[in-house]
Amino acid sequence: LESLEAIDAFDAIVIDVRDNGGGNNSNSTDIANRFADESRTVGFYRYRSGPDHGDFTPPRPIGISPAGVRFQAPVAVLCNRRCASATEDFLLRMRAIPGVLMIGDTSMGAVGNPIQRELANGWSYQLSEWMILTSQMEQIEDAGLVPDIAVPATLADSSSNADRALERAVNELRARRTTSARRSTTPP
Repeated sequence: LESLEAIDAFDAIVIDVRDNGGGNNSNSTDIANRFADESRTVGFYRYRSGPDHGDFTPPRPIGISPAGVRFQAPVAVLCNRRCASATEDFLLRMRAIPGVLMIGDTSMGAVGNPIQRELANGWSYQLSEWMILTSQMEQIEDAGLVPDIAVPATLADSSSNADRALERAVNELRARRTTSARRSTTPP
């Protein structure tokens, strides 16, 4: 993430995570921490803890904390219905940071860190290892994360090669730009 130093010349950026099905939650944490202004709880995990459908641990906090070279100017994050898993973890973290706007469509709502198993007959199944809740204790699974500014893609967008979400992000960031000095910092 040292390349974040290169964006110090910019007074706003757009991060496009649309169509991203996930990856590694520790990566989403590391990246979001580069935009964090302060430590805060952004949500909660509840791990499966027994055989019954409702057996979960008490909520455990999910947080962000400033780390390394940070970008502290306005950010727009583009999202859509194909954002899932670790991408939703990233969205959860980023939306808690002041100055960050989520623009696009509601995420998929598939954040359960699935465990996959195979049966003796070759069939496989998967089940969620955990559930993630927002800081307001709202479940993300099946509901997704709603953007700050809804700009759902349409068929007309596809046929005209338009990207209304990106256009909206650029317009929003232009409106929020300030002439103040860069706020990127490197912690001591």
